Amino acid sequence: TSRRYSGAMWHNCTHRYAYDGLARVAGSTVSFGGGGSTTYAYAYDDAGNRTGVTVNGVLVQSHTYDNADQVVGWTYDD
Repeated sequence: TSRRYSGAMWHNCTHRYAYDGLARVAGSTVSFGGGGSTTYAYAYDDAGNRTGVTVNGVLVQSHTYDNADQVVGWTYDD
């Protein structure tokens, strides 16, 4: 699946999504009209909670959950 955005804010970029076997977003790539791109990848636990986000291969967010699937820890790279 992909979406194309245009206008000054988006610089005519295209956003492509990849899904895993459970129909969750596993990753995405934003390609900019002027060149370059940013790639995102998402990790999930067995309950389907998102546990991590990487940007261009670097872990930028990490989440932990309790037995009720509520977030109990959140770290991020600022």
